[in-house]
Amino acid sequence: MTTFGNAARWYVYTLTDPRDGSVFYVGKGAGNRIHQHERDAAKQQGVCSKKINKIKSIWQSGEKVGKAYNAYFWDEQAAYDHETDLIEEIGLSNLTNVLPGGQKAWERRKIERASRKAKPIKPIKPLHQWLKENDAKAMFVRFVEWFRIGGHKGAKVRATATDPAYRLHAVLTETTYNKLLPLMWNRIISDPLASEVFKARMLPYGVELVDGRA
Repeated sequence: MTTFGNAARWYVYTLTDPRDGSVFYVGKGAGNRIHQHERDAAKQQGVCSKKINKIKSIWQSGEKVGKAYNAYFWDEQAAYDHETDLIEEIGLSNLTNVLPGGQKAWERRKIERASRKAKPIKPIKPLHQWLKENDAKAMFVRFVEWFRIGGHKGAKVRATATDPAYRLHAVLTETTYNKLLPLMWNRIISDPLASEVFKARMLPYGVELVDGRA
């Protein structure tokens, strides 16, 4: 079974204090990024950083820093967005993060949020018209991941979370890729106008659709 853990490039992770089970840092990375903070703490002396001090405090108590992969992504911006959402959910004041998410994500999301608040409620539009608009961009990013893992061919995604506090995120990930995207895909390919628009919108992401199939 295909999993994001062995296929995706980017991930969002958490660092946890085992003494009370609380998450003290949320990050986004690739490769061995999840382990870099402990390497930094081991080599840095006298650094006044909440994160570094927290790691050293855990070590001094004889415990180990808890590390967990929260979610996996093919698209880096999607990973930034998830990192920002998770930080917002936990609360920046409860974390050692300096910013409420990667700067690349946070600056863009502030603009988008302000724009959404200023826009009046819109009536429901036909599927092909909705697909033409930028507010569907997040869906296209998810579809890129879905196509790459073979979701349109029946492949299923299994998302896991070692921390009980984030099992809901794993369930939501599986629901998105195993139920919602297949449902949307069936609606798109059954609507000729929507299918043509979708085909054009996916090309910039490197996905070419031929006869309604990737």
